[in-house]
Amino acid sequence: MENYNPYEEPKGSVLLGLLGALLGALVGAAVWAVVGALGYIASIVGFLIAFLASKGYDLLRGRQGKIKVVVLILCVILAVIIGNAGTTLWQLHEVYQEEGVAATLSEQAYFRIMIPLLLEDGDFIAAIAKDTLIGFVFAAIGCFGMLKNSLRPPKKQEAPAPLPPSDAA
Repeated sequence: MENYNPYEEPKGSVLLGLLGALLGALVGAAVWAVVGALGYIASIVGFLIAFLASKGYDLLRGRQGKIKVVVLILCVILAVIIGNAGTTLWQLHEVYQEEGVAATLSEQAYFRIMIPLLLEDGDFIAAIAKDTLIGFVFAAIGCFGMLKNSLRPPKKQEAPAPLPPSDAA
């Protein structure tokens, strides 16, 4: 055990880190859905997703290193998909309210009818795929720097330099 160095041993739990990253990414996905429902796609929200996923990963003490970057990338991808799905559902909800369908169908029945019909519509699927791809690009732009920084080893804390002697006499 002469060569044992505790700083070289990977610490933390990938599973707990994944859970934290997923929770953070889901909060980011909710923001993505709200921004999307307002008609925007913003790379800053991609940064926010990565930031929240990273904070969640770190708060639950996930293992640092390349595995963290892989987990964050997967969580950002998942969050963009969930955020886009939330945006689409919100838009369907607005159509439901604007078209006066509420007088004839419950919202639950409306969604049960509309979602299968839309999933069979090639133009709808193409539009969703396009929005999701654009979302991936904007999220990548927003979180690239953060993911790059996650690959860097943490800075080792140095002992503070001693204060110079005071000449107050």
